[in-house]
Amino acid sequence: MAYTLQALIGDASEVKNAAPSGALVVMLPQGKALVPLTESVRQAHNISFLPLTDGDTDDVPETVAALAVLAKKIAYVEAEFFGGDGTQAAAVWENGKLIFGPVVDNDAINQALRIIGVAKNDHVDEFEALSLSRHRDTDKWI
Repeated sequence: MAYTLQALIGDASEVKNAAPSGALVVMLPQGKALVPLTESVRQAHNISFLPLTDGDTDDVPETVAALAVLAKKIAYVEAEFFGGDGTQAAAVWENGKLIFGPVVDNDAINQALRIIGVAKNDHVDEFEALSLSRHRDTDKWI
């Protein structure tokens, strides 16, 4: 079964500042929120689909970086899995500066979530603590 995620995640009070026009903000546990970069949002803002995990670039799209600097602390995350195989990518900005990544690694999202203050608590990891497996496709978050 396939799983894809492409989103911005940060404090709920901050993430709305980085949400591109036409994007929704979805509340998550621990006072965090997710901005799903759905197909329609990507098309409207010229954001490529999973450029770090599926593309041939090592850079976060300029459009995404321009949005990320609008929040105090925010993570850009990508994940793509099919049949258990796949990878993740993430980057984190704080006060307009890239402080982490972009990293492509099997634990990249958890690393980024820790940086933005997510605690795993009694969950397996930070990914699970935010219920990021709730939907198997970015477009299902809307």
